[in-house]
Amino acid sequence: MGSGTRKMGIEKKEKITGLLLVSPWIVGFLLFGIFPMGVSGYLTFVKWDFLREPRWVGLSNFEEVFRNPIFYTALKNTLIITFGSSLIYLVFGVIIAAMLAKEYLGANVFRAIIFLPSLVIGTALAMMMQPVFGNGKYGLLNQVLNLLGLPYQSWLTEPGQAVWVIVAMSFWFLGSGVIIYLAGIKGIDPSYFEAAMIDGANGVQQFYKVTIPLLTPVLLFQSIMGIIGGLQVFDLALTLASEFKTGGMGNENSLATLVFYLYTLAFRDYNMGSAAVVGWVIFIVSLLLSLVIFRLSKKFQLFGEEESK
Repeated sequence: MGSGTRKMGIEKKEKITGLLLVSPWIVGFLLFGIFPMGVSGYLTFVKWDFLREPRWVGLSNFEEVFRNPIFYTALKNTLIITFGSSLIYLVFGVIIAAMLAKEYLGANVFRAIIFLPSLVIGTALAMMMQPVFGNGKYGLLNQVLNLLGLPYQSWLTEPGQAVWVIVAMSFWFLGSGVIIYLAGIKGIDPSYFEAAMIDGANGVQQFYKVTIPLLTPVLLFQSIMGIIGGLQVFDLALTLASEFKTGGMGNENSLATLVFYLYTLAFRDYNMGSAAVVGWVIFIVSLLLSLVIFRLSKKFQLFGEEESK
């Protein structure tokens, strides 16, 4: 009887200790996660401009956002940036990581060279790229086109081209993903590659039949992070749009993204209700895309089934 009571007392103390250890995280999650989401959900149903009391308007904020063509321009641009940058990180990131996974003289130097550009913040990168993608004869890229006998391009003012400038800038941040892929490749048991070599597989076949299947957990993680990052693009668009000196989101909203649109609604138009609606759209789109990635990963994740047999 005494030993059983003592055991229950120890278990109770362990539970209390566990709760105390996780309590800072729980408090932080409630204060900085659940509470802001609750406030944001409330704001979607009210009109509030920071000065007057919030006024209940029902679903009019949703109607206002979904009837505004700027919203769909921002959504289209955001999805182009999200899928374009994710594809760059996925394809080029894995290929470069596989090339850098080999041990040879100067390998660490090349790894550092690939990684260092990703330390530059987006605002600084956009400021550096403004003269590169400048319009007319003032843009460095246009000067190159002129030397080749090609016409000037309106990289930042043409609605169909401006968003692709942001996608192209994704190459600058490729290094951080390469390092993660490199760590994943280094974590693969060399015996898999040795067995493939014995079976006569060349380097390309080893990449597709060994590296990619065993790298699926890292690919899943990077795909989700790429989606979240793409949906939150803001600093690049804001800095590039500042060149126009109009306070807008580029020529004909050519640089509009969902977060940029949210920022404009909240801090230029002082329409917190509509801004909150856009915020929830970003959350729902990121959630749905992440669920799709999880579902697709189950069809291509081969390592788990073989290990469980």
